[in-house]
Amino acid sequence: SELHAAVALATLSELPQRVARRNQLVEVFAKGVDGVPGIRIPEVDSADLSTYKDLTLVLDEQAFGLDVEMLAAALSAEGVDSRRYFYPPVHRQDAYAYLGEPPSLPVTDVIAPRVLTLPLWTQMDDATVQQQADLVIRCHESAVAVRAAVGGELSGRTAS
Repeated sequence: SELHAAVALATLSELPQRVARRNQLVEVFAKGVDGVPGIRIPEVDSADLSTYKDLTLVLDEQAFGLDVEMLAAALSAEGVDSRRYFYPPVHRQDAYAYLGEPPSLPVTDVIAPRVLTLPLWTQMDDATVQQQADLVIRCHESAVAVRAAVGGELSGRTAS
């Protein structure tokens, strides 16, 4: 819309600083969870620069101790609103079923169910990002208790 265009034009000169700040925030999170088994942040090639529109995690359930739904439920219980923006992947969404059989995208099909996006915005402070990292670590360290606490809640949700 014209309003969105006007806002974009008015803030375009700030884009490099905003992107740099978002990269700094993701670095704080990445350092905070460094060494935690089963969690990774998608890597950006050194020749590229990510805008980090999202702070996306990829979980290995076996190593981390929780699947994406369980981690999302545990984060929600602590007031952190996460999203599964990339699940189901676009080629599997009902809106595109009219196109026929989805294309074969095996890597996407493996990764998409393991992806969770945490809150991230340019004005976040380092302490807030570190709190999110600390919470993710606590979820990993308490995976057995988290599974017990949210497992019944999730199975009840899927049954309805």
